[in-house]
Amino acid sequence: MLKNKWFVKITRAVLIGGISSFVFCPTCFSDPEEENARVLLYYSLTFFLIYELVDMGVKYFNKKYDWITQPRKMILANVLLIVLAFLPLNYLGVELTFGPYPESYTPTQIYFLKLNNLFTALLVLLYINSKYFFSSWEKSVVQTQEMSKQQVKQELLALKNQINPHFLFNNLNTLTQLVSENNPAAEAYIFQLSNIYRYLLDEKKADIVAIEKEFKMFHSITYLLKIKYGENLQFVYNEADFNNFKIATFTLQLLIENAVKHNVITADAPLFIHLYLEDSYLVIKNNVLKKPNYVYSSGIGLDNIISRYKLLSKRNVLVEESEAFFIVKIPILSYEGVLG
Repeated sequence: MLKNKWFVKITRAVLIGGISSFVFCPTCFSDPEEENARVLLYYSLTFFLIYELVDMGVKYFNKKYDWITQPRKMILANVLLIVLAFLPLNYLGVELTFGPYPESYTPTQIYFLKLNNLFTALLVLLYINSKYFFSSWEKSVVQTQEMSKQQVKQELLALKNQINPHFLFNNLNTLTQLVSENNPAAEAYIFQLSNIYRYLLDEKKADIVAIEKEFKMFHSITYLLKIKYGENLQFVYNEADFNNFKIATFTLQLLIENAVKHNVITADAPLFIHLYLEDSYLVIKNNVLKKPNYVYSSGIGLDNIISRYKLLSKRNVLVEESEAFFIVKIPILSYEGVLG
């Protein structure tokens, strides 16, 4: 590995040295009396030394500073590298190499040799710094994405953690009444409630879930609600339509609870909840039978869904409300889990 590294450095120096020789001294290779090998050696060695000096300096700076977070310090460090290190060394090197031979090299030639070296150093400085800059930028992007991903996960977890205690509290009240009345339906109620909590435990780490799984839990929820409201609560849907897509976990649970919580449900005023698909949205629609008194909202229902879909999908949850109907449209997520 070390041999390959030095081979690359030497090959690069000879290649650039050869190009510089032809550019700055074309007669050196057309006149047989010129020492061609010495000219090539000079330009190759000069480039090699310049590159190593600049590379060593920039490497040191990048250990101390970062282009993304500390650009001013990086610029200042590079300026100091040229002014305090390169310029003095360049002056001494050219003067000691060509100064003792005034009969062969005029002051103008010596000046342009120094200028050529400076121009080469600036190009090398720009090249090496660009590599470090883009490397820092790439790391910064990856870190930002990772932080954003972790933040989204934490926000989703916090939102999902709101659901379980709220749901348990509501259903324990109903279960208490069934048990106190010595009702045989209590056993079936407990069975359906355990199905829901099994689903909550199985999917607690998932952000999105197949609609088929969500519908299994949905059946248990409707059973529990039917125990409480009987035929006064009706669900209208065609389950065959709901397949091959995903939604955020517990979406159906929260939307059904939201409709039930905010509406009167009696024999004289039954509540109808419709579920259907429309333009790549899952639509939940219910007739409006608002309760006469103010209903406390904990923000766990619809607000929870809207917040989660802002993190999961490029499309927003749509809410339409009129005197007759309340409609929520949920973006369908692709079955592969790509954001909708």
